[in-house]
This record gives sequence, C-alpha cells and structure tokens, in this order.
Amino acid sequence: MGSLGAGVVFGSFKALRQAESTSTFSLEDMVGSTGRVSVAIPANRFGTVLISFAGSSHNMTATADAEIPAGRVVKVVAVAGSNLVVTPSSIVTTEGARSDA
Repeated sequence: MGSLGAGVVFGSFKALRQAESTSTFSLEDMVGSTGRVSVAIPANRFGTVLISFAGSSHNMTATADAEIPAGRVVKVVAVAGSNLVVTPSSIVTTEGARSDA
C-alpha cells in the first residue's frame, strides 16, 4: 500500500510540474500588451506596471523615456534586460470615448 501511495503522489507532482511548464513565457512575449502603471514611472527610471498576461496578473518593473503617472494605461514596446519598456497608450473605452488619463 505504501508503494502505491508513493506512486500516486509522484505521478501527481509530475503532472503538476508539466502543467506549470506549459504556461511559462518570456518577457518578449509581453511586447504589444497593455497594462496599467501601479507605481509611477519617473523619466528614465523604474516603476511598476500591472499586466494581465497568460491567464494571470503580473506586477512587472518597467521604464519609460518620459514620466508616466500611476493609473495610466501603457503599452509594452520593448524589453531591456529584465525590465519592460513602456509608452503611454490611448485606449478606447467601452463607451467609445478615448482615455488619455
């Protein structure tokens, strides 16, 4: 009975590891995605962006050429090392009005 239980546990962990490995992604996969600045990004410095990607939300370190305040919608345009490079994005809301805030 002990060997059977160990086999079931081992098989379960193996299946979980394989499931996790299929959902991995690289930062380059985020290029083109939009997110929202959660911690303001000073010009040529670092802040934080919240991005929904690959089925979950990710807080990512980001930089930009110009200052971007918290709450602003941004688009990922590149990757620099382990950080995202973003620019302010104009989006159309469900009411049809542009949001540049």
